[in-house]
Amino acid sequence: MTSDGTRPARFEQAELPHTTPLTHREVDGVIRTAYDPRHVTAMEARARLGTLVDFTEGPGLDLLRRRYAESTDEEYRTLTSHLFEQLDGLRAPDAIDAFHRVFSLAQLHVLAESRGLRITHAEGPTGHFLTEALIVEDLLLIPPGQPPEETLRDLTAADPPAARVPHRRRPTHDRRGRPPLRRHGRGPVR
Repeated sequence: MTSDGTRPARFEQAELPHTTPLTHREVDGVIRTAYDPRHVTAMEARARLGTLVDFTEGPGLDLLRRRYAESTDEEYRTLTSHLFEQLDGLRAPDAIDAFHRVFSLAQLHVLAESRGLRITHAEGPTGHFLTEALIVEDLLLIPPGQPPEETLRDLTAADPPAARVPHRRRPTHDRRGRPPLRRHGRGPVR
């Protein structure tokens, strides 16, 4: 069970008897649901499980599922349903994990673009000293080997205005509107 009370779920397509179009059970803390695509669609299987228990398939698929439920556009609903059916037909948790990585990477790029940031990975002999994502001016530094989900978590955990580190410039005038003092023999001292 996750921290918000939802339970992780995985969906698979299988040939089931006509009398049993859908079945589910908990295995190692994950609700495994098998459904027969000849009798039940991927979205119907999720809706049926949703009436029994609150579940999650990960942030990317949960977002698609919510948008599917809210959408009235039939083409979008058909495309989303087809995507879920393809993922369920693979029967490979690695494929769903890959989907989550790609979805997180896309979200990271959208977030960076909306803030005007360039993404770069910390490389070189001192790159390993960076342990979490860091924003410096218009650059987003990502630690070596950090997955996009963790980078996204680091960025969204901070207050968006506070996440951007402004470049500190030397003052051109003091509080009274006078130019700054000059030192080291480069002009008169006040």
